[in-house]
Amino acid sequence: MEISQQFLTFNEKNEEIFRAESSFCDIYFEALSRILNIKDLNNVRNLRSYIDLLRPEANAFCEFFKKEENDVLNLLADSLYYRLTYLYRNSQLLSSAVWHHFRNTLEDNEVVLQKLMKKSLINICSLGCGPASDIVAIINVLESEARLKDITLDIRVTAVDVDDSWKNTCLAVLHCLERFRYSTWKINFIQTDLSQFHSVEFLEAIQKADIVTMVKFSSEFMQKILSFKDTVQEIANVMKPGSLLFFLDRHNKDVIRSTRSSDQQLQGLQVIYEELCDLHTLESATVELNYQLYDSHFGFHVSNTCLKVLARTWVKSNSSLFKNELFFKTKFMKKKEKYDAFQFFSSDSFEKWESSFSRKYDQGWMDKRRHRRIYHKFEKHDD
Repeated sequence: MEISQQFLTFNEKNEEIFRAESSFCDIYFEALSRILNIKDLNNVRNLRSYIDLLRPEANAFCEFFKKEENDVLNLLADSLYYRLTYLYRNSQLLSSAVWHHFRNTLEDNEVVLQKLMKKSLINICSLGCGPASDIVAIINVLESEARLKDITLDIRVTAVDVDDSWKNTCLAVLHCLERFRYSTWKINFIQTDLSQFHSVEFLEAIQKADIVTMVKFSSEFMQKILSFKDTVQEIANVMKPGSLLFFLDRHNKDVIRSTRSSDQQLQGLQVIYEELCDLHTLESATVELNYQLYDSHFGFHVSNTCLKVLARTWVKSNSSLFKNELFFKTKFMKKKEKYDAFQFFSSDSFEKWESSFSRKYDQGWMDKRRHRRIYHKFEKHDD
């Protein structure tokens, strides 16, 4: 591939990402504006005051430092302003991460994509939906693929959460999607204990779903479920053949520990996509757009722009036990080829680096004295 073609592809890809991220920005700003009524300055001041109160008790992702409940934390967590703060800080980034990895799932598995596009109706079930960040992203990917193929999709959504207070926020977000503005009957919200599988409505939602999502499920609900593997197996037992189970969560030791057991064989599930560690970052143009939009209306902007995540997608198989070794072997060979040490550390690579370094050095792109120290250090090393 020519260099110009490489840059063209790169720019087109960035443009596609920005289109998706900017649409997320519009959706969440519209939802926030509807719920908060930003024309009332007192509401904006109250949100700012709440964020100041929350800061000592929770991290930037609205996760409380203390796990045990107390009156202060309960008041903060039960507030409408908590859900608005979570929406404001996290939804844009989470939707972008889900969009990226779900899109990669379909690109890596053309057969799965073709089967989805042939369906007259696609059902999505989000477990632990919160503000529906995952649903927004999944629908964006599906609609993009449908436009390319010039087909029309009918999509129904079931949002499941243990906390009924998320219902209004979730519905407000989904109502901002064009397809649901006048079709709210296509959205169903179920409040249930996600550690139990006794609710008939809950089980039916999973059984009907073509796509089941678990985004930030482990980090939010791990204390309430027996084990990640057992929970995934319970879900798999109910899912229909051919349906997808999409998982994305923060890449930290607790989540890794909880998901490690799922590397063992799960009955009826085959891994079709996996990314163990991705530092997902919003496009710089998106960050600038967010800043301009929120700063002009709120006078402040503190939303998150990057997050280290792990992602995995399974497909439900007719087989009672699926062998996943082939997937991991293929994945290993691709990574080995991509990060070939002999290619990285070849003399040709070092010569190109030295040529580029010398050219930048002559152009004076950094402080001359600092450059001189670095350059002489390498000269002595070569001698």
